[in-house]
Amino acid sequence: MKAQNPPRAGGFFLTAVFLLLPLALSSYSSCAPNDGQTMLGSSSSSSSDSTELDATVESAVGAANSALNDAEKVSSYAFSAPSRGSLIESAYAAGCGTSRFSPAIGTANCAGTENDRTVTASFAGCTAGPGNEVTLTGAVTLAFDSAATCNTWISGSAFPGSGSVTRTMSSFARQNASGIKVTTDSNTHVNYLSESVGGGVVTTFGVSNRTIQISGLHRARTLADGSAGFDHSVRTTEALLVSGTKAGGTRKIASGAVRVDHNKLNYSATTSFSNVTWSSTCCYPTGGTLTLLLSGSLSGAATANFNTGTCGRVSVIDVKGKASEAQLFSCE
Repeated sequence: MKAQNPPRAGGFFLTAVFLLLPLALSSYSSCAPNDGQTMLGSSSSSSSDSTELDATVESAVGAANSALNDAEKVSSYAFSAPSRGSLIESAYAAGCGTSRFSPAIGTANCAGTENDRTVTASFAGCTAGPGNEVTLTGAVTLAFDSAATCNTWISGSAFPGSGSVTRTMSSFARQNASGIKVTTDSNTHVNYLSESVGGGVVTTFGVSNRTIQISGLHRARTLADGSAGFDHSVRTTEALLVSGTKAGGTRKIASGAVRVDHNKLNYSATTSFSNVTWSSTCCYPTGGTLTLLLSGSLSGAATANFNTGTCGRVSVIDVKGKASEAQLFSCE
């Protein structure tokens, strides 16, 4: 495959994908020195503030994707976008793979864990990215509704046919080589509207589908000089309806919506999912569309379409109606 530089978006870069993704989450310094902050549209705020809109989308998608990866027992941060100047995906370090789970996948049951129904995913400073330039730290707790659900999940390859799991974290962080850090926690906090948000992410299992309800996450970005970047509250306004798996190349979010409150700029972005799909080899969605409705200090609508045929590339229409394409460089 012929290598070529990724295109630059004329209206804005959409670096959102992989929260769902999380994740989630600054861009790699080797690919995007400003940590992926680019433009979705216009704002009454300063231009530097309006460039953080893409990070709002990243929070929405990364939150879903990271929960999906854990519930599906697949490698987190399994693949990156192509490195700059290449269209070939780069595998991440194995340290961020399924070995993060304790008890180990394939264990007979969850006996001996908290309430005999808890699994921990520890990232323990593992590195990721084409050049191991991103360091992940912290742990995620998966608390199942019953020991029976936990036993089925940990011991087998299939999903439980019923039950649920709540995903929480208090100190999960991702830091790139330039020192930019994004932290995610599920602790209760207050958004710019004085609303309490928190509680993590609940995945409810079903026979043919499952749902994801984000009760509340808090994502914050710190710049290399220690100054504060974005501050987001994330939750669903409509549960995400999910079927299939990433490993099988059949994962799809058919519907649902995630709201991201931008607590520094005083606006909210509700991102609606429509048949958003993943292949087995790309961390980002490879099909489907997102519709963003913005309210508060920034208003209007924007869309993102993943049906481009290239991993990490998305077609976008900004709030002014301007169409462009962007190459994504970070994924949770």
